[in-house]
Amino acid sequence: MIKISIKNFEAFSENNDRTRIFSTKNIDWSFFRHSVSRAAERWKKLIADLRCADHVNSTVATVFGDLVDICNRTLPKMKWRKRCVPWWTPDLSKLRKLATRYRRRYRNAKSASLRDLHLTAWLEKKKQYEAAILEAKNISWKNFLSSQRKETVWGQIFRLLRTTQKRPVPTTIRKPCGEITSGAQSTATVLLNAFVPNDDIALDDAGHHAIRELVESVSIGRRHLDNDIPFEADEIASVINSMNDQKCPGYDAITARILLYNSYKHSQC
Repeated sequence: MIKISIKNFEAFSENNDRTRIFSTKNIDWSFFRHSVSRAAERWKKLIADLRCADHVNSTVATVFGDLVDICNRTLPKMKWRKRCVPWWTPDLSKLRKLATRYRRRYRNAKSASLRDLHLTAWLEKKKQYEAAILEAKNISWKNFLSSQRKETVWGQIFRLLRTTQKRPVPTTIRKPCGEITSGAQSTATVLLNAFVPNDDIALDDAGHHAIRELVESVSIGRRHLDNDIPFEADEIASVINSMNDQKCPGYDAITARILLYNSYKHSQC
């Protein structure tokens, strides 16, 4: 088994809830390909000098780190738009600013008399703001219902259901001993130990011992057969071509399309 640890080349902080950072649709890839061409010679030398597992880890980290740097320099960033509600109006923005202004006056008031004065004004502006929101929602909902026809009503419903926030996934479970896990990490540990327990030889029965002996007898001396040939660049390109770019990338923000254009230009790396 080959285990590779990739570190220190995240494209953004883990606190960010979005991993798709780079825009890869309908863009000019020439600058990206030129930068990859310059870095590819260094990558080839690193790959040619591989001698042990530690070298594999450092080489993978270097290549992916260079690739993230190239993406930051050559690819445009995604521009995320803030969602807006259909019932919001400029008047509501003005009322919100006014209510916020009076709240700050109340909060910053030094004397008790001024605080009482500003508190009354703030509560009044807040009440007006909340009433205006409720009225705007009602008007928007009535306009929405009145504009529906037989052909459009189901399409609007499906659109609303698609944008509705999903119910959060439970992060705690009950252990066999009756206790409740403390969070997602402990839940994952309990599930991992339950479905993929440690391979403890001391717990083997006769059937397990027989399987181990059979595997050992087959594998000893046959780790380098003629049919165990190294994978080729065409096989790697085939796997990359089959990847779905709609899948969410990891913390490095490298999408399938970025790997596709990288492999298309330098399939030997």
